Parts: sequence; C-alpha cells; structure tokens
Amino acid sequence: MKIRYLKNNEIDIDLWDACVRQSLQGFPYAYSFYLNVVAPNYSAIVLNNYEAILPLPTKKKFGIEYVYYPLLCQQLGVISTIKLSKIVVDKMVNTIPAKIKYINYCVSDKLFDGGSFLPKNNYIIHLNQPYSNILANYKYNTRREIKIALKNEPQIVTNIEASAIVALMRQTYNIDSSVLSIKDYTILEKLLNVLTKQKLGVALGVLNKNKELDAVIYCVKTEQRIINLVNASTGFGKKNGWMAVLIDHIIKQHSNTNYVFDFEGSNIPSVAHFFKNFGSEKTVYYNWLWNRLPFPFKYFKPS
Repeated sequence: MKIRYLKNNEIDIDLWDACVRQSLQGFPYAYSFYLNVVAPNYSAIVLNNYEAILPLPTKKKFGIEYVYYPLLCQQLGVISTIKLSKIVVDKMVNTIPAKIKYINYCVSDKLFDGGSFLPKNNYIIHLNQPYSNILANYKYNTRREIKIALKNEPQIVTNIEASAIVALMRQTYNIDSSVLSIKDYTILEKLLNVLTKQKLGVALGVLNKNKELDAVIYCVKTEQRIINLVNASTGFGKKNGWMAVLIDHIIKQHSNTNYVFDFEGSNIPSVAHFFKNFGSEKTVYYNWLWNRLPFPFKYFKPS
C-alpha cells in the first residue's frame, strides 16, 4: 500500500478525474476542473494508483496553512473506487502534513477519531421507480401546487446561459444578506460555464410573457446523481410554484433510472420543509473540524 501527499502540480489529472468519475460516492465536487475554479492550488492525499483520493483545499492566514470549505462544494472527504477499511482511511488522514494545523470542511463520512464531526442534513430521492410511485410520496400540498401551476402552462426552457442564471440570482437574492458576495457570483458563473462545457450541467427554467427568466434550476449530472446545485426564482415565480414544477419535471424525466435526485441540503428549516414535501429521504454528511494548533493559536479562525 502506497499513500502519498501530492502538491497540485504533482497530481495526475487524468487518473484523478477517473477516480472521481468511478467513485462509490458519486459526487462531482472533486473533479479537477471543479476544484480548479472553487479551490485553486488544492493538494491531496492519494492511495496507490488513485484508487482513493482525499482533496485538501488549502489557504494561508497569518502564516498558518489550513483546509477550508470551498464555495459550492458541499462535501469532499475520502473519494474512492473501492470500499476502504478504517485502517486505510486512518492512514490516509494521518498522511496529511503536519504543516496543515487546522481543518474545517465538509466530508461525506466520518473519517477517523481526530477532531469533531457535526452532522448536516441532505435530502435525496431514489429515482429507480415509476414516476407515479414517486408522485404518490409527494405531500398533498406539493402535488396540488404543481397541478395548479401546470394549468398556467409554464414555458419551460433549457440551454440557459450561465450569465442569465447568475443575473437572476443577483436580482432575487439580497446581496447584503446573501452568503454569496460579488466575487462569489463571478466564481459561480465561471463554474457553471465549466460544468456546461464538461457536459455535466443541466439547466432548466421558466420564461415569463416577456421571455425573461422567472425561475431557474441548475443541476450537476454525474454517473449516479442529479444534484440541485443552484436555483433562483422571482416573486412571481415563487407565487406560481415554478420551482416545484421544475423539480418535478426533472424527477419525471429521470424516473425509472438508477439516478438519485440530490436536493443538496438544507439545514434551513423552510428550505428543508420544501425538500421534504417531495417525499425525500434525509441523509447526512459531516462538517469536520480538526484543530492541531498549539495554545494560544488554538483559537485561530480562518475567517
């Protein structure tokens, strides 16, 4: 068994992306082209010939190197093409260089006994069943909302430009209170363009009578999952239930397949309630916090 710490310029991108594509986890966040946008200059722990990888998005503050939680990157952790024993995972984690003293990012599974792992909620629907079965699991109010919305004959469109998606988000989110800054929106637009170029992005929207976007959802489609990466809706779109229509449309299109529809969160009660109304199943991932700094630096905060 060979476990190595590799700097960014030492990573074999082809083998790396093959590991992500064939991984048991089925998430897109660790693809090299994804990380190059949201966490440039990431390093990694690699097992053997890329049978497993542990991405390490790093930054420096006050001379302290730390692993952080990248934008639009819900969960990373150990990504593998084979099932790993706890011993192997422990060895991979313990290969993280001593110079990295602080880790605070989200992972798919608890890795080992170092640090703390705070559970966070996610919601999914297994699409390997007829649409009628999935629809029957929707809450009554959601079925009713979609039925009423469809009577208004929404104009559903695809092939939406990244700039239009970001523009709608900036229009409908209050920048002062949003978790996304102007810089974040720039990164988001770049990421959407990259995902579309890689043929992993699926955009779906509803146009109003003026041919303007009233609602949009952008999903990332991997070998196993369809992930609700970002979405936005105007007040009129919310009132008319367009987001429920778009999600239902995607679910209907991909029913009777082996895909999982991944709502990607949320711990916000109102958002979680909306997701649960589709009959979704709650799963968990973890916020991993591992502080190896000596006193008084123990109280270091990266931001």
